[in-house]
Amino acid sequence: MADLTQKQRKWDLLLAFFVGSGSMAVEIIASRILAPYFGASLFVWTSLILTILVALAVGYWLGGVVAEKGANDLFIGILLCVTGAMLVAGVWVSNGFSAVLTSFLATWPNASIGLFLGSLASAVVIFALPVLIMGMMGPILLKRLSAGSDVGKASGRYLVASTLGSAAGTLLPTLLLVPNIGSRHSLELVAALFIILGAVTLPRRKGTMTLALALPMIGLTYAQSNLPQNNAIFEKESGYQMIRVTERDGWHYLLFNEGSGVQSVYVPDGERTYMYYDLLGVVPLLRPFHDGDHQVAILGLAGGTGIPRYTAFLPPGSTVDFTGVEVDDKVIDVARRYFGIDDLPVSVINQDGRNFLRSTTDKFDTILVDAYSNQLYIPSHMVTEEFFGLVRSRLKPGGILVTNINVTSSEAPLFRSLTATVSRRFPYVVAIPELDAYNQLILASDEPIDTAAVIPLIPDGYSDLADYVRAATRVEPDAADRIFTDDWAPVEFMTESMIVAETFKQHKNPLHRGRGL
Repeated sequence: MADLTQKQRKWDLLLAFFVGSGSMAVEIIASRILAPYFGASLFVWTSLILTILVALAVGYWLGGVVAEKGANDLFIGILLCVTGAMLVAGVWVSNGFSAVLTSFLATWPNASIGLFLGSLASAVVIFALPVLIMGMMGPILLKRLSAGSDVGKASGRYLVASTLGSAAGTLLPTLLLVPNIGSRHSLELVAALFIILGAVTLPRRKGTMTLALALPMIGLTYAQSNLPQNNAIFEKESGYQMIRVTERDGWHYLLFNEGSGVQSVYVPDGERTYMYYDLLGVVPLLRPFHDGDHQVAILGLAGGTGIPRYTAFLPPGSTVDFTGVEVDDKVIDVARRYFGIDDLPVSVINQDGRNFLRSTTDKFDTILVDAYSNQLYIPSHMVTEEFFGLVRSRLKPGGILVTNINVTSSEAPLFRSLTATVSRRFPYVVAIPELDAYNQLILASDEPIDTAAVIPLIPDGYSDLADYVRAATRVEPDAADRIFTDDWAPVEFMTESMIVAETFKQHKNPLHRGRGL
């Protein structure tokens, strides 16, 4: 009998480990399940963490009530199996339910509140109940472990097992599961784990029947979720985002997460893109061009669309040395496979853009900052006064910083703060708007930028670009504009407040012109 009791305690500790790992794994994976519809901003993380904490709290309370009444192996096995079944159901309903919510939120009067409430509703519907049951397991297992033994020691053993499980549940999805098999398959794996644990805990016959019924259901879910979504020709998750490639008339489009904006476009015949990338051809015309001695760094390479557009207006055969910096190695793989990056004159570096500038000793004629975190947000560490000071230190005399930004107008707080911040490090700042879209190119230098002088140099067939350049304005920062610093840079909040409502309206058209909308 003593051996049986010891065996039972080891099993309960093992369950404590896996329940702890499951709750953390679900939280990590859930953020990626929601990202294709709501992004991965602070609003989404706040709603998700709130859901998890409240569900666990309610589960702890219910588990305490059940523990006092007694819970045998049959009851625990059923709870574990139901948790797994609910996670599988969450995989099934997540896409449809989230899509309906995004359509509803298109008319929400306040974009930030709408995003928070929408992601909160999805998190509650998809994840609250299975996490609640995981919370119930804590008091039940602790009660069983403390029966006939010292409560303090039993609590210590339980907390050690649960905390180690939580550590495993944090590391495995982030480092192994999601980057290799994707978020939906990762959640299915967690569901299968709970069903198997439940089946083993149940009496033998009931456990066998459970596995016979549940595993085919998980297999069907796996097959269903393995199909590319939204007519994609390629779809894969990385440690940073969902990466999707779509195709239309031979053109390839790179989309991240919910696909609110085009991150890169591949034009097989070298035609113009009819996006803001075409404006990059104006940049080398602003300074004397020395063939073979012109160096450009692109922070946020993506598919490399900016490279052929940058040289489009230069004499045939002109030589430019490009250094492309991309933090996501999976994006680099996609760029090679679908965007012909290996055929372009670029040295590709897999590194964060700011870290690259900190580590390199090279000097550049142009530094193009076109980095986006997840989908719509310029990374906050790449908009600060400290960052732009680092950029200026890596530019040659007269070199030009080019930053792409998505704003609804030049009066938007994001635009005002960004340009004011750039102006703290560069005496000359110019904004060139893409008049029929939301992109603006912010150009900055330590020498004057004469945009009017390059208008006659723009080739025929690009009259729209000439109009954009004519609309360029010298940015004069206002003393009231707050400066972005490493300590304060609420880019996500400003972005959500400004354009999320418009983003949802464009959700049905992932090939909208411009990178961000």
